[in-house]
Amino acid sequence: MRRALARFWAAGIGGADFFVSAIGPALSVFSKYGEVRYGSGQPVSVSNLLTLVRQAVVEHALEEALKGVDAGDVDRETQFARLWRWTHKHKEVETGAAQLLDKATGVELREVERSGLLARPDPQRMVLLGPDERPDLLEGVLRRVQMGRGSLLDALHCACMLWKENRRDELMELLTNLNGAARQVAQALAELNDEGTEERKLLMGLLEAWKGLSVGKRPKPPKQDDVLQLPLF
Repeated sequence: MRRALARFWAAGIGGADFFVSAIGPALSVFSKYGEVRYGSGQPVSVSNLLTLVRQAVVEHALEEALKGVDAGDVDRETQFARLWRWTHKHKEVETGAAQLLDKATGVELREVERSGLLARPDPQRMVLLGPDERPDLLEGVLRRVQMGRGSLLDALHCACMLWKENRRDELMELLTNLNGAARQVAQALAELNDEGTEERKLLMGLLEAWKGLSVGKRPKPPKQDDVLQLPLF
């Protein structure tokens, strides 16, 4: 199955289609036997098999997402958000689907929700918020990041909004203190967002500002036209 997942990934299949594509190879092996059991001796049902397929898909996607990045530099909450954008984009999803991602990354949904990254449109659904959708971002969340208690994603979201509001000194200080994986994670998140989304525009603007910082220049202040019509590549 791992080889099949690698082929599907290379072919550009993603999100829900990636999971659906993975069911076939798994069932082709499962159906060869009259009964399949866990090491403990307990039978593996079709429902159990689908759960295992989902877990394998999420784990493979996470490995691909972190290629070239030391996994120790990317906290679990940021891994969770990366997988959410790859799997669900900006859609509202059932809580059960969100729980699959929290199991793969080891986060607690309640903690992610408490941090202001997840919201509930209703009791049964959840949605991952972008930087422009988090009302407390440049107040409570930024203070938490400055104290070293926020996730890498929190820091990137704060950086996006500091760039948008032309708070250059705070932006430079924040970017200077981020680890080496931060820019790669920001680039990956930008690429996961569809063209025209506000989150992609903000991340692309931030990445351009980051280039100026890397050669010792001050980030350019955003113009209104830049915010609305940033070049995507």
